Amino acid sequence: MKKIIAMLLAVVMILALCACGQTAAPAAEAPAAAPADAPAEAGIELVTLKFGHANAVDTPVDVYCKMFAEKVAEYSDGAITIEVYPAGQLGSLQELQDAVEFGNLDMCCGDSSMLSSVLPELAILNLPMLVTSYDQAEKVYSSDEVNELVEKLASEHSMRQLCWWWNGFRHLCTKTPITSPADCKGIKLRSPEADIYVRTFSLLGFNPTPIPWGDTFQGIQTGIADGSDTTLEGIYNADLYTLCPYICLSSHIFSVVGVTINEDVWKSLSPEAQEIMMKAADEVTTLERQAAIDGEAVYKEKMEEAGCTFTEFSDKQEIIDLFTDYWKETSDACDANDLLNAIIEMGK
Repeated sequence: MKKIIAMLLAVVMILALCACGQTAAPAAEAPAAAPADAPAEAGIELVTLKFGHANAVDTPVDVYCKMFAEKVAEYSDGAITIEVYPAGQLGSLQELQDAVEFGNLDMCCGDSSMLSSVLPELAILNLPMLVTSYDQAEKVYSSDEVNELVEKLASEHSMRQLCWWWNGFRHLCTKTPITSPADCKGIKLRSPEADIYVRTFSLLGFNPTPIPWGDTFQGIQTGIADGSDTTLEGIYNADLYTLCPYICLSSHIFSVVGVTINEDVWKSLSPEAQEIMMKAADEVTTLERQAAIDGEAVYKEKMEEAGCTFTEFSDKQEIIDLFTDYWKETSDACDANDLLNAIIEMGK
């Protein structure tokens, strides 16, 4: 009996030693497996950002927002996903900017005139008849003065502007021809919701009527407004020219938009991720600005072919003189006289 027990114990010990040997040997040679969801770009964590804008699908703003998202995904090897929500799906322009400021939305296509509601100095960039050429705009938006405003917007209002895109010069589209301020009297003009537009139109003689951009066509169609102001691209792609076939090439305000991101979201990204997003923003900005310049002639020709009548203010200096006191009033109110003078010098 003792011999049988001894033999059984020997067998158990041999089997245990074999099992240990079989476990240990392969482990030394097996390669470490990468996590299934690890990004290909080293140092960049997977992140998904929501990006809202108020423009219609396939309009230039939508096209370049999506191009920006695609380039970020490409340069990060898919680590950074930016989901673009167009056409006001997440709210009006003002609502989108508010959401980004308070951290309820990651990104939006911000408008410099609307951003002036939180940083008054930005209103200087949008003063009527102040920026009058694309060359001047290039100098202004690449200047140290504007870069300082970008940092101030980020530090004080949690919104960082990654780039500035040319929305273009804004013009007037109405149901009657306009060649002077006298022609503006009594016309209910749809206005963006920023104070600078309300003041501009009031000084021209209009009755400004704030309406969100997405409701503009219906507002004119139902008689809430008699016309609108926007870029030639906006007039064409929103079909406003079908209601308001008289277009005054007033160039009264130079409109600028761009990629705005919540500052806390920006700071949460690694330096590598930030570098990728800035690279994409710079590349898209170059393409977008040139397309905006080239597009003005294209949209004008299309609307001429559709039967629209184009006019201009007969006395440009008269229009400038309407606004010079407003320039000074605005710059005094936000202690930005140096900025105002710098922009004037850049236009010479």
